[in-house]
Amino acid sequence: GVQTCALPILIRKPKDYTVGMILRLTEGSLAPVGCLEYGENDCPRQEMCATLKLWKMLDESIKSVVDKVTLEDLLEWQEEVGSDYVI
Repeated sequence: GVQTCALPILIRKPKDYTVGMILRLTEGSLAPVGCLEYGENDCPRQEMCATLKLWKMLDESIKSVVDKVTLEDLLEWQEEVGSDYVI
């Protein structure tokens, strides 16, 4: 038989979904390094890690963007550019 690909149906309105929610569902953690993936950093070398501050800043920056932008925002931005691209 012929198989069809079912498109996902949104239960909530586009304004209620953030890009961060969707990325975490499809990609998993968005942390730039493994030691920041699960909240509590239990790396025994963190006290000596010269780059940990950088990774934490990057992690917070990523979260501040993807957790603020919604599907509704993306739809509005798509209308502004007017192309046929599908989200």
